[in-house]
Amino acid sequence: MKGILAVFLYLVAIVDIALYVRLGAPIVPIFLQMALQSNLQESSEALRAYLNWGMLWSPLLLVFLILLLHLFFSFWRKADSFFTKIKSEYLWLFGMGAAGLLVFSFCSSFVNKEYVYYRVIRQMKEIEVQAMDDITPNTRYYIPVYRLFYSIAENNSLKSVIEELRNNVDRGEVDSCSYTSPEIVLIIGESYNRYHSHLYGYPLPTTPVQDSLYEEGKIIPFTDVISSWNATCESFQNMLSLHSVGEDGYWYEEPFITTMMRKSGYKVFFISNQFVTDPSTTFSSFVEDIFVNDRQLSEAQFDVRNETIHDYDEGLLEEYNQMKAQASEHNLWIFHFMGLHADFFERYPASWKKFSVKDYQRPDLTDDDLEVLSDYDNAILYNDYVLGRIVSQFEGREAIIISLADHGERVFENCTVFGRNLTWGANDIKQQFSIPFWIYASDLYRERHPEIWEAVKQSANKRYMTDIISHTILSLGGVSTSYYRPCYDILSPQYDEQRKRIIREERDFDKIVTSN
Repeated sequence: MKGILAVFLYLVAIVDIALYVRLGAPIVPIFLQMALQSNLQESSEALRAYLNWGMLWSPLLLVFLILLLHLFFSFWRKADSFFTKIKSEYLWLFGMGAAGLLVFSFCSSFVNKEYVYYRVIRQMKEIEVQAMDDITPNTRYYIPVYRLFYSIAENNSLKSVIEELRNNVDRGEVDSCSYTSPEIVLIIGESYNRYHSHLYGYPLPTTPVQDSLYEEGKIIPFTDVISSWNATCESFQNMLSLHSVGEDGYWYEEPFITTMMRKSGYKVFFISNQFVTDPSTTFSSFVEDIFVNDRQLSEAQFDVRNETIHDYDEGLLEEYNQMKAQASEHNLWIFHFMGLHADFFERYPASWKKFSVKDYQRPDLTDDDLEVLSDYDNAILYNDYVLGRIVSQFEGREAIIISLADHGERVFENCTVFGRNLTWGANDIKQQFSIPFWIYASDLYRERHPEIWEAVKQSANKRYMTDIISHTILSLGGVSTSYYRPCYDILSPQYDEQRKRIIREERDFDKIVTSN
């Protein structure tokens, strides 16, 4: 049993390190899924392509050295007499040392074992586990065998979700389409705190491009928009699905806006700086982003998408320039930013560092905190520049653009901390869920569709949550389908502004912010 266990654990460790060396990620669910879906020929070709002698000069060599050392002591003839002598003379000392090491190791890694228990055995969501007081957000899977067990558990739990998604991906009939808006653009930002946008009243000039577009009357900022989650994937799922938070059922039981638009005759482009189908460029855990990264689901939703991510979001323009030749008469473009995802200083080039510690009068914050704050505002400034470049691509066309964020971010606003959390305090909730949301229309679009532009203006102060954005996109496209609900379309006269905005599928946002 000892030998079998040793072989198993060493093999897992070797595979884990080899994956990390060759693909940039250890054992994660998507790799296990790919392995299970591969045949013998594909597996052998992959092994020949990825395994070579050069890999020995990598961290993988350390695993083999430990293995060789283990084998040496296991089969060294003099080992028995050597260790027998030590045991007889220093048994009590080694016993105490071993017991102390066992207690220390168990205590120091207890939180990790709890995390593995709740995530792997209990199958709880990560966001649920992190909400527990005694589980730290930084706890992950420390050792290779934990990562293997997690991947197995996640793939098992995925089976029913995958089946539902694949069954529903082609679901939904389109009766007709008038192609009201030939070019529809959805820009999804990341971790954008509305209170740090100059367009929304922030004192520092973080949004000069958006300010200019607003002064020219080309964009209409909406004043009371929130996200449904303060986590990217959950928010993204709700936005793409025609399911509404608060309805019966689950997000994966309804068609996606992407598939519906394709059925309507729109060509759908997905340009993301986070979600890609190439596992070597991302640490995808597969569960959270299966709705866009599973190849079958991706092919059903998107006509064209990028396969690599970039250091900065300006790289999305490079992808767009390569794709635009494939555009048709009617297109839905989805741009997905890395945006303002921590670490903030990595979200913008050094040349865009305009704000510094001296720009803030915050005696309650340390210099390190002020550096983080300035990095966040610099990232917003760079984000504004990229937004402007995307808008400029559609200025001469009959285009309408919706810009929003997947969620907000807590960044020292009326507090001395930053980063998202799972508490229900009003200040925390407002920072993490209140997001910028604006609609742009080109000159040609406003000329040809004055009634839509007037509806945009009339809707700017309405309460709204982004889980129902798909219904507005259907309306803008002129798509006639039984899945469209005008009560969820903010541009419709029948829009239900009194709808409860339930965040994290648990509590009423408006009750939280008004009762505190």
